[in-house]
Amino acid sequence: MRKQLLILIAIFPLCLAFSQQRVLTAEDYARAEKFLPQNVSRLVVGGSVTPKWLPDERFWYRNETLNGVEYVLIDPVKRTRSPYSPSPSDTASVPQQVGRGRGAPTVKSPDGKWEAFIRNWNLWVREVATGNEKQLTTDGEQNFGYATDNAGWRKSDRPIIL
Repeated sequence: MRKQLLILIAIFPLCLAFSQQRVLTAEDYARAEKFLPQNVSRLVVGGSVTPKWLPDERFWYRNETLNGVEYVLIDPVKRTRSPYSPSPSDTASVPQQVGRGRGAPTVKSPDGKWEAFIRNWNLWVREVATGNEKQLTTDGEQNFGYATDNAGWRKSDRPIIL
């Protein structure tokens, strides 16, 4: 009994500390909003890489820098990184960094024949071989777009589809 009383006395201050929660103010929420993705993404340069694999196991990617766009070739076997000059057909499938809901990065179908993307908050598909596009939805609007993950804390430009 004495041992149990000592444990209770030791735990009581911790319980008291956890029960006294700070009340959040409008200023706290305003400060937190400054760090949401839509408010800081324009401050991030080169934040994501979408590799485009070549037949010889090398890959290249498009990277945004403070001075513009660069294309980089990676050879994992040789462990090298060098500038790359992609052909126009190479860059046709590379997503450009644009605002959410207006031409976001693509998701390819399992067979690689189609890619899905978001434009003007609507879901589109593009036939890779021909470049022909088809709009699948027509009533998307900001914060209510199709195939977006804008309902939670995590947001991205990538369509959320299977």
